[in-house]
Amino acid sequence: MHSLSKSILSTIAGIAISEDLLELDRPIGEVLPPDLTGTNGDLTVRNLLTMAAGMRDDEMGYDWESIEDEVDPSFVRAALERTRIAAPGEVFAYDTGMTQVLAAVIAESAGASLCAYATERLFAPLGIDADHWHVDPDGYHAGGHSMFLTPREVARFGQLVLRDGAWEGEQLVPPEWLAESLAGTWDLGCRPERVRYGY
Repeated sequence: MHSLSKSILSTIAGIAISEDLLELDRPIGEVLPPDLTGTNGDLTVRNLLTMAAGMRDDEMGYDWESIEDEVDPSFVRAALERTRIAAPGEVFAYDTGMTQVLAAVIAESAGASLCAYATERLFAPLGIDADHWHVDPDGYHAGGHSMFLTPREVARFGQLVLRDGAWEGEQLVPPEWLAESLAGTWDLGCRPERVRYGY
């Protein structure tokens, strides 16, 4: 699974937005406590989804084990304490830390764990039962990795996207959200028809 979890997280975010629990341009500081967001509470859900938080790129530099060994560990705080190198929305920087922040934002907005919310709104209707889903020291489920699904379950999620969010007569995900998600925000390479990043 690894980063395929990010696509599932984006879909869960779209469901939360459709239920008015979340807004694309809502600052995360309105959802998460100041001790987690620090000076980066102005980042929005859109910034997190599009990998455009403007933070120093530490994708390969997170040392999660050392964070877990700290007296007051917090993956969310660690991700948000990094140096800002650009204004939010200006540059693309693939950042698993920001998906962890988004996972926390969704959980707080839904008033439930990310796993409970995802299971009720998405997984159960698809017949998906996550074998394991890593939980960070803050108690938030991982946003961009460590979601354990079988290949058949992943195929169901893919089929849901191909069916514009409909499954067995029920609209699980708004089709306009999926269209917007897949449209692409950033052109990442020499083959723009193939290498784009959306939500």
